[in-house]
Amino acid sequence: MPDTFGSQTDNDLGSNNNYEERIELAALEYACRGFAVVPTHVGCITDGNYACTCGDPTCGKSAGKHPTVAWKRYQQCRPENSQVLAWFGHWFCGYNVGMVHGPASGTIVLDWDGDAGTESQCQLERELGRLPVTPAIITGSGGQHQLFKHPSCHIPTNKGLRKGFDVRGDGGFSVLPPSIHACQRHYEWDVDAHIDDVPLADLPKQWVRFIATASAASGGNTSEIVWTPAPDGTPLVTDGRETFMRDVVWKTYYQLAKRHGRSPTADELYAEAVANYAPYVDLKKPGRGLDQLRHKCSALLKRFASGQIKPKTELEKARDTLAWVVARKKELYSR
Repeated sequence: MPDTFGSQTDNDLGSNNNYEERIELAALEYACRGFAVVPTHVGCITDGNYACTCGDPTCGKSAGKHPTVAWKRYQQCRPENSQVLAWFGHWFCGYNVGMVHGPASGTIVLDWDGDAGTESQCQLERELGRLPVTPAIITGSGGQHQLFKHPSCHIPTNKGLRKGFDVRGDGGFSVLPPSIHACQRHYEWDVDAHIDDVPLADLPKQWVRFIATASAASGGNTSEIVWTPAPDGTPLVTDGRETFMRDVVWKTYYQLAKRHGRSPTADELYAEAVANYAPYVDLKKPGRGLDQLRHKCSALLKRFASGQIKPKTELEKARDTLAWVVARKKELYSR
């Protein structure tokens, strides 16, 4: 299989001025491996501030790490190769590539971040046994993503199981090589654990039990959205309440502003947000109730009213996104 994923030797864009094609080929190869790949936004850091092609000023450290498309369906089934080709060959040329983990892709990821992650990995390997060799990604921030086979049981997505240690399990999402991090470094396959050379390993049973037990004990403390089937077949959010609620409120605001040609009132925003939010969330769990949703709607409107946020037209947002992608590619190609 040709190596199109970008190792430390071939990921230098100075020697390859067709970054869009490389991303497209990588996405198609990942799809052929059976991974649920989706186009992913691009981020950067300017004067200490994060920016993202999604246009959300509150994106923060998630800049360039979340999909450009509605992706919850791909937690249950993979997109067709034709869809992947349309995304990366037409609609989202030059964007990052990421994958949805869980049964659809047959994968989970152990995410080790920085020195704290390395220390936690050593400690856990002493407690649970050494991890087998498996494909590994060096992230743009210098962390490591270890890719394992899905163990055919529920693996929660969870952050902070130990210092610097997260799990991207069912419904989790991660960025793939040769995507670019907000700090402008690329995600790369570890040369000693490249996916072309090393097969996906099984996660040892001790580790599976630890992750499931620790996740239950932490109450599902995670910023990822994890979905389970509701009785009527719709997805039901069990984690990621803050991220999901925020996204619903923002998207609802822009939908109403576009529909009415003005900023919605508090009652209009809340009523529409409830319709977009409540069917997918267990409202009985802490932090998921409608009072919290109303508060978030009011807070957003106050920020707009005070001038902290200036809404943009769809044309302005499209122009900003295009200008951002063009500027990023010019910078990369000039290296």
